[in-house]
Amino acid sequence: DHSKRCLCSMNGHRIGGLSAEVDEDTLERWIQLRNRLLLSTEQVGDDSIDDALALAQCMQEHPSLARDRERMKDIFAVLDHLSEGHWLPNASRSNLLHLVMLAWSEYIESENSGSLPQGRHEEELGPFDVLQKLRNYFESGLFERSAHPFDLILSVMDMVYTPQTAPYKGHAIYQLILQQKLHDPMQQAFPEESTVYQIVNLWSKSGLPEAAERAENYLDELKQFIYPPSAHILCATMEAYARDSDTSRSISRIGELFEEMKTSCKHVN
Repeated sequence: DHSKRCLCSMNGHRIGGLSAEVDEDTLERWIQLRNRLLLSTEQVGDDSIDDALALAQCMQEHPSLARDRERMKDIFAVLDHLSEGHWLPNASRSNLLHLVMLAWSEYIESENSGSLPQGRHEEELGPFDVLQKLRNYFESGLFERSAHPFDLILSVMDMVYTPQTAPYKGHAIYQLILQQKLHDPMQQAFPEESTVYQIVNLWSKSGLPEAAERAENYLDELKQFIYPPSAHILCATMEAYARDSDTSRSISRIGELFEEMKTSCKHVN
């Protein structure tokens, strides 16, 4: 019913459109709806998607819910439960995944600063765990595969790991993304440009001696499938060279990339 769908809109003191903290009544209703979804023995369908969307929207309105590890485990448990059903393709469900992934990034940002205990990063709710969940959701047909959730995982890697470790962990994620695409006959066997940008950006921000070379490798790989590359990727590659210790080589290559950007990206001033 409508009141169930709007479980977040009736309580809480709003700040800039969002409630800073969730009140006890809203939290109780949230948990009741979660239990209803998880304990349901009926065949899941559109009503279940609406209920899950209500939970995800509540997390968006109340960031404190997204920052709560138990609530994040809850919302993924709901998606895990839904993925056990049989689904026909339907792009309208993508908003549910979008909201859950945004909530997850909020959780990661609040939980991590590259300083978690060793080994914690691969635990439940870590990037690799969530990537596996995405694979299950896509294979079940619950959601249509898209670049956005993959890009979001890569975008938070430097929040979970140190700047020097993040690009190597990001590369591992990137390879797993490619493997998932290779096993999907409906997908092209190369990454979207936005995904390549995220991994190039990780290398560019790392300050590692090999960063420029690694960024260039991704750029070359992308050019085999998509040309011209976007100004965002060219700029990220230039940034990697700007931090390179070989100044003369860097200046030369930055100049070449800048000329390439002027030629191929006509819309950029």
